[in-house]
Amino acid sequence: VGFSFEAGGFAQLWVTPSVRLRAEGRRGLTGHRAWVGSVGADYVVRDGDAYTFSLGPRVNLSEGKYQRAYFGVNAGEAARTGLTPYRPGGGVHSVGGIAGATYSLGGRWGLVGYARYDRLVGDAADSPFIAAHGSRDQLSAGAGLSFTFGRRR
Repeated sequence: VGFSFEAGGFAQLWVTPSVRLRAEGRRGLTGHRAWVGSVGADYVVRDGDAYTFSLGPRVNLSEGKYQRAYFGVNAGEAARTGLTPYRPGGGVHSVGGIAGATYSLGGRWGLVGYARYDRLVGDAADSPFIAAHGSRDQLSAGAGLSFTFGRRR
């Protein structure tokens, strides 16, 4: 799959000051060119704008086009690799959890980071490509520098 640029949006609802529900959807504009999204809930701890920490479960969904791009094996690929042809459908492709943190450096700058675990399920987990060359357990992490636009606090 080539480079995938995605555009989308999210909605969240604060059930209590420490619990939020969240849903997001994205469309691949390049690469997989499919819909993908997630639903989840987070427990959030914060000290004003000084820091925020969140932890919660996620369910990740995608349409068949996405799953075929990342987990499918077409006839040509099967002939080249010896894998069994495989055409997954859409639906839930993984379940897992994520922890995220932000830390203010003062003013408008901050640090952000996350760690995530996902377990492939359904058609994604049954892919012959995953069985031969991958793992149902998916780990990812990231870190960055943030800048907040708008009025200074």
